[in-house]
Amino acid sequence: DGTLYYEEEIITPVLDSEGNIVSFIAVKIDITDRKKIEEDFRESQEKYRGLSEASFEAIFFSEKGVCI
Repeated sequence: DGTLYYEEEIITPVLDSEGNIVSFIAVKIDITDRKKIEEDFRESQEKYRGLSEASFEAIFFSEKGVCI
């Protein structure tokens, strides 16, 4: 459908009995979801790194009135 995605590709040569390459086996894996998770993680790290570097004592997070 024309949607762009990330893929990982592994190509392995197939050899004949004399060691000559006669063909290749290619395996492609869609890693779009993994790339999105990695990017989200990097953004989260950057966001909270600034908080921790600017803090002199401690940082508390509250969720529904409970410190976590």
